[in-house]
Amino acid sequence: MKTERLVNPIIIYWDIDPSLSEDFIDNICRDILAMKIFILCLRDFSPAPNKTTVSILNNLAGKNIKLRLTVEDSFIDQLHMGMFRAFKQARFYINFDSLEGINRKLRDIERLINSGYSAGISFYLNEKNFREIPDVVSLCIKNNIRFLEFPIQRADNEEKIFYLSPHDASRLSEIAGEIDLDKIELTIHDPFIWELFHKKDKSKWEGCNGALTMLYISEDLKVMPCPLIPVEVGNLRSSSLKEICLSKERQKIREKLSAPPYKCRDCFIVNTCNGGCRGRAYVLFNGFDKRDPACSA
Repeated sequence: MKTERLVNPIIIYWDIDPSLSEDFIDNICRDILAMKIFILCLRDFSPAPNKTTVSILNNLAGKNIKLRLTVEDSFIDQLHMGMFRAFKQARFYINFDSLEGINRKLRDIERLINSGYSAGISFYLNEKNFREIPDVVSLCIKNNIRFLEFPIQRADNEEKIFYLSPHDASRLSEIAGEIDLDKIELTIHDPFIWELFHKKDKSKWEGCNGALTMLYISEDLKVMPCPLIPVEVGNLRSSSLKEICLSKERQKIREKLSAPPYKCRDCFIVNTCNGGCRGRAYVLFNGFDKRDPACSA
């Protein structure tokens, strides 16, 4: 597939606003289905299921689309009660930010999986927990938790934008490289953390896919290239998702992301990584002309 020619994205990330009306939700879901979006990744950090999330799942239940829903661990009781059992194509990720938190809920997660749910762990990385990466992966493998994701950071998050220093990456690489990933589906969006586990297979690097294979819908319905690129290409309160995908704004930002940063132009891996995480550089340096600070090349 020649992704540079894609009209519609393959993946949409959508952080849920619990106050959306049914008509609004219906319209967005209708566009998502008409555009043949392959994966919809929802994030609902309400303490309990809200009507927006339930309405989205009802709209898309049984349709030809893969659903991923990231929720807080307070949702686990609702899942045990069978509230979401009808949404068989949905995979549920339970959000954690510490190994201790996972261990506290480990038996509950295992019960979910054993009762037939497709469930896994979403581990949001920051400066305090990144050293736990190998332990989190090993814990999931040991306890037959097949799905683990280190999700994309959010530009509007109050936490400092995180990235591994070359020194920390080198230390973690020695441990991560020894972990057998055959029994786990590990999703890593940060290219340099991905490299820790796949040093021998850099051929699968794709560079930034913001505004190409992915789009992001924020809680206030702004549409952006990805959760870590706070550049608005449209707003669902004034335009449809279809219109935004065909807009000049999306095309312009994609052109910017396709061109590597000026400082990367002579790098020997620029054709592979295309500047690393472009959103991280944009947020930290206020522009697309700087390279990803996590890069050690």
